Amino acid sequence: MAEKSLMQDVPKAENASASNLNYKLPKSSFLDTKEYSQLLKSQNKLHSQHFVLIYQNTNSPDSKLGYSLSKKNIPLAVKRNLCRRIIKEGFRQTQHSFPGKLVLIIVKKSARNVEKRELRQCLEPFWKKLAGL
Repeated sequence: MAEKSLMQDVPKAENASASNLNYKLPKSSFLDTKEYSQLLKSQNKLHSQHFVLIYQNTNSPDSKLGYSLSKKNIPLAVKRNLCRRIIKEGFRQTQHSFPGKLVLIIVKKSARNVEKRELRQCLEPFWKKLAGL
């Protein structure tokens, strides 16, 4: 109990630089159900060794992301979560270069045994192509 009272007396840093940084994508950056079904009907597809990217232009100034990873294709949850993080981070860093796009990324079975670096490298051409479209 003595430790607890000591901790309450310590003032908290109000303007800590690390706590002000927020790299999280807002919920509005993700596709909703209607947009998913709309994208699945789209003919605009890009393929790579480990991913399929489906995209569509919209009138909105914001880009939105969706991703699909099945347990059948990537059985380990750790690997599925790694793929999600890599996809979201790549989108977060590059979304400003392709405004008004709906993007759906489907992860193929071949991504199950691939390292983090290769997954990132496989996504980079997608982001560059989207910026040029």
